[in-house]
Amino acid sequence: MAKKDFENGVKLTGKKTQDALEQAIGSRGTQTEADEEEKARRIMTGKTQGRKGCKAARINMSFTPENHEFILFASRYKGMNFTQFVNNIIEKYREEHADAYRQARELSEDL
Repeated sequence: MAKKDFENGVKLTGKKTQDALEQAIGSRGTQTEADEEEKARRIMTGKTQGRKGCKAARINMSFTPENHEFILFASRYKGMNFTQFVNNIIEKYREEHADAYRQARELSEDL
């Protein structure tokens, strides 16, 4: 039989329910701001969602059906999610074209 909290008139059915209530109404579940080291680590690993103070640059993109299917298949094959796969492709492209990128940056700064 469930325990009853007579002060609040609430039936508490177990530890999970108590924990959920404490998190909802107490300070136990509040997040503090992430320190700089944690922010940097989370941004590098792509695990920023849901952590206060950790934000990654985001882009809403659309793909052709063929490219979408390719990303879906290839990312699963490589054991990555969409974001990791696309970031990996961009990183490789950026490394291959580092000189052109550097020159373009220098030109844009001169203007």
